Amino acid sequence: MLPTIVVLPILYTICSASLFIKRQHSADFTAIEDSDYHHCPNALEIENIKKDEFLDLEFLDGLCKNVAGVIRMRVSGNFYGVAEALFNKLPRLEEFQGNDMTNLTELNLATWNLRQIDFSRNNIEKVTIEFMDELVYLNLSRNKLSDENIVMTSMRPSLSLKLRTLDLSYNALTRIDTLYPFWNLRKFILNDNRIAFIKPGILQKYPNLVTLNLARNKLYDLPIGMFTGLIHLVNLDLSHNRLNDTKIRIINSLRSLEFLDMIGNNIKDFNYDDLDHHLEVLRINDNHIYIHGKKVDLSTKEAQKQKMVLLQWYHHNTFNYHEKYL
Repeated sequence: MLPTIVVLPILYTICSASLFIKRQHSADFTAIEDSDYHHCPNALEIENIKKDEFLDLEFLDGLCKNVAGVIRMRVSGNFYGVAEALFNKLPRLEEFQGNDMTNLTELNLATWNLRQIDFSRNNIEKVTIEFMDELVYLNLSRNKLSDENIVMTSMRPSLSLKLRTLDLSYNALTRIDTLYPFWNLRKFILNDNRIAFIKPGILQKYPNLVTLNLARNKLYDLPIGMFTGLIHLVNLDLSHNRLNDTKIRIINSLRSLEFLDMIGNNIKDFNYDDLDHHLEVLRINDNHIYIHGKKVDLSTKEAQKQKMVLLQWYHHNTFNYHEKYL
């Protein structure tokens, strides 16, 4: 049975903030006054629409009793900081979402027992994270992160870290060689950054990748050895970059590859017969789109049907596509 998510509309005196519901949510919430509750719910949502607050244990203790028992927490609104040791003091917390915290510009924290952390859609310019074993999902997309302002460390060996999904899309990254080597990473989302070149061997730090999204960056070349070691890679998105060559030799080396998108580049010439294995979906340009090895003719009545096949494939692989890119 899923835990009940409760939004706490609390009126404080003098210097305390007010918390209200101000938008529609994806689940049913029960609004309760501070005189009506004694213990925090298992799943707690807080939206601060008044003055800036610092998110720490003292703040949470002012909302409800037994905050250490919260399992899921969603926070948004006017918070200018998060206490470095906050998650260490919430031993049962498994999932944390901190979104639309417009005044949050810096993070310094350890993941502890958390399995999922989502700090997307903020204005974070600098982040320092110490990784523990249990974290499987980290979303830092839609912030203002640059190369030198992402610090990832761990006292654990890389093999023991369970991180499966890392989303750094919609930031200001130009390189990835300074990022932590997550051996067990499956999905690496890097679209909508400013990455122009990836040195051969860098991606070998992520040997179990299944999905790699580099769409809408500034890649101008795919050097030999760039994808060496990615024997499990199934989905590769290189669309809307500055490439002018498909590098067939590199494509042929990715034996597990099923989906490849290179549309929106400067590729003019392509010979499908140069491929020595068939992809499920291949997009080179508007004149070279293939599904299950068959070329799609966009001038026929079947075009819309084929378009829906592509959409279903994209949604299935959660590439964060929008229909306008088809």
